[in-house]
Amino acid sequence: AEDGGAVRVVSWDAQSRRGSQRSERAAVPVLVVTAQQLGVVVQQRAMEDDGLEAALALLEEIPLAGKGVRVDAGWLPRRLVERVVKRGR
Repeated sequence: AEDGGAVRVVSWDAQSRRGSQRSERAAVPVLVVTAQQLGVVVQQRAMEDDGLEAALALLEEIPLAGKGVRVDAGWLPRRLVERVVKRGR
């Protein structure tokens, strides 16, 4: 990449951990953060309930200054949006 592969946009998505589903047990839900232009997973965290706590914890681990953050509309609770704005400054 012209910019040396720097991460400019990260995407957040809820997925099921591959290979975690068993006949008697549901697949393990995870929140996955992907470097959009590189197509690689930057970080992931197991989710409980609606995943908000996992998302808030991941925000503390990923540098967001100068980056775009792409999320599904279902991931826009006020606490999360406020934290993204604060961390992106």
